[in-house]
Amino acid sequence: MCRSASSRRCSASLESEHERLRRCTLNIASARRDDAQQFFPACAELYDLALDVRRRLRSNRASSPILDSIVDGRIDGRPLTDAEYGSYFIILMFAGSETTRNASAAGLRLLSTRLAQRARWAADFETHRATGVEEVLRLATPVRFMRRTVAKPVHIAGRQLEPGEIVVIVYWGANRDSSVFAHPYEFFVDRAPNRHFAFGAPGPHICLGAHLARQVLGTLFQRIFKRAPDLAVTGDQEALYSGFLGGVTKLWCDRDALATS
Repeated sequence: MCRSASSRRCSASLESEHERLRRCTLNIASARRDDAQQFFPACAELYDLALDVRRRLRSNRASSPILDSIVDGRIDGRPLTDAEYGSYFIILMFAGSETTRNASAAGLRLLSTRLAQRARWAADFETHRATGVEEVLRLATPVRFMRRTVAKPVHIAGRQLEPGEIVVIVYWGANRDSSVFAHPYEFFVDRAPNRHFAFGAPGPHICLGAHLARQVLGTLFQRIFKRAPDLAVTGDQEALYSGFLGGVTKLWCDRDALATS
């Protein structure tokens, strides 16, 4: 988004913002109900960053097709307020970065241990591109659960639910349901059909960035197979301590791990 006369200053600025986004989204992801000290400052910092980006976009000192459309967005014909824009920015940065990042890490872990499936995918990437990405998403399930409030009477699995009741949708469990998935804990790059819930259930609550996430993951694994075919996880990692998201904060890899194994 930076159009500085100095490419060095531009790169430093972008790197700085990348680190700020990483730190803030990580603090949001790892915040606990009994310890929210890091949650609110992280949201406030992202909000301030959102307004700064908006000012730069409007002064033609930055360019971003996605953010341009948000900055100029309207609700019922009126422009978005700063509060609406800032809140939406926080959701996009958090939901779009932490989930895809953790799915990427989970995918690399799978490819580091299921070597027969890795070889099959690498040998004919495009044939298994879509199904391979879906299988990574199924087993990764970055968002573990979602809470919803019942809006109208509904009968589900032999139980009557009434308005006002709270339900918890456990995506992680649904994606390992043996009545739906054969060998649910195994990784098959050609699994089909694959009716997983990594992006939420079909309907108005499905993930807004689902198509982008699929594209990013597909491109990432394609690049790994092409440019770093022996890249693998070395075994060390730091878990993300979050009840809401599943993933890691650090994952140690070796570009030549498979070549020396």
